[in-house]
Amino acid sequence: MPIISTIGAATAKGFGFSSGSNPPVSFDYLVVAGGGSGGENVGGGGGAGGFRTSFPGGTKIELDGGGHTITVGAGGGPATPGVLSFSAAPVSPNYDYTSGENSTFSNISSTGGGKGGQIGQVSAAPGGSGGGGGSNYNSGGQSGAAGNAGGYSPSEGNAGGTGDNVRRNDLGFGGAGGGGHNATGTNGGPGGTGGAGGNGTASNITGSSVTYAGGGGGGIYNHGNPYAPPGLGGAGGSGGGGHGAPTVAALAFHNSNQPGTAGTANTGGGGAGTAYGYNIRNDVTPAANIPYGYAGGSGVIVLRAPGDSKFNVSPGSNTKVTDGPSGDLIATFNVTGTLTI
Repeated sequence: MPIISTIGAATAKGFGFSSGSNPPVSFDYLVVAGGGSGGENVGGGGGAGGFRTSFPGGTKIELDGGGHTITVGAGGGPATPGVLSFSAAPVSPNYDYTSGENSTFSNISSTGGGKGGQIGQVSAAPGGSGGGGGSNYNSGGQSGAAGNAGGYSPSEGNAGGTGDNVRRNDLGFGGAGGGGHNATGTNGGPGGTGGAGGNGTASNITGSSVTYAGGGGGGIYNHGNPYAPPGLGGAGGSGGGGHGAPTVAALAFHNSNQPGTAGTANTGGGGAGTAYGYNIRNDVTPAANIPYGYAGGSGVIVLRAPGDSKFNVSPGSNTKVTDGPSGDLIATFNVTGTLTI
C-alpha cells in the first residue's frame, strides 16, 4: 500500500489559496518511487525506485482547479523471519519480501524498485531500477533484473548486478548490488564481498542539492578460510541505498560495526541484501540466525511552481525558496496527499 498520512485537511498549508476558482498552475516535478527490499540469505540489494523529473528545463505539468491525488510509493517490505539450515537452504523459508510501490503525480508515474534475489531460491525483480542478483548454487551467479520497467525516455533507472557463484570458489561469495538511477549495481565478488548498489542522481528542485534513488548493497557469506579474509557487505549507492549485511566473522576481522541497513526514507533507496548464517541487523542479537531482507526506502514527490501560484496541499510541506529570481514555491509530499488548486 502507498504511504497514507493520518493528518487531516485542517492541517493543510496553503500559499495564495482561496476557496474560489483559481487559474491553472504549471508545475515542475520530481517523482521518485519506493525502493525494493533487499534479498534474504546472501541476497542481492534492492533496486532504487524509479526517478523522473522535469527540472530543470523539461516539460512542466499544468493542472486545472480542483483536487489532485499525489501518490507516494512505499518501500518494499522485508521478509518475515525464517529458520536457516547450515546445509545451505532455509528449513522454513519466508520469501515474502517485496518490490517497492509506484509514485504518481498526474500522468507521471515512476515504477517501484525491484526486490533483490535470494540465494538459489528467488530471482531478482525488475523495477524502476532492478534488484541485484543473489548468489547461486549452480554454475553462474544469479542475474540481476532490468531497470526502467516503465519503458520511459529518459530512463527511470538501471539494472542490478549479477551475484557470485557459490560453486566457483570455496572462499566465500556475495550478492550483487541493486541498480540505481545513475548507475547499474556492481556484481557480487568472490571471497565474500557484496556488490555495491548503483549510485543515484542529485536534484536541486528544492533549492538544495539532494541525491535520490540509490541501489542497495549485496549481502555476503564467508567460509572462514584463514587464507581468505572475509569481505564486508556491499556499499549502498548514493541516494539512500542500504549497506549490505556482513557476517559476524567479517565484522570481527575488519573491526567494524557496520550492519546491514534499510533504504533511507523518502529517497527511494533500495534496501540491503542480508548475509548467510549469522546475519547482522540493528534490531536483533548479532548471532541471530534470521534470513531477512532489508526494507526499501519510501518515495517522494516534489513540485515546484511560480511564486504567484495559488494552491493548497494536505498533508505535506510547502517552503518558499530563494534560489530562483521568482521565489518559487516548493511542495514536498513525503506521504500520499492531495493538491488542491
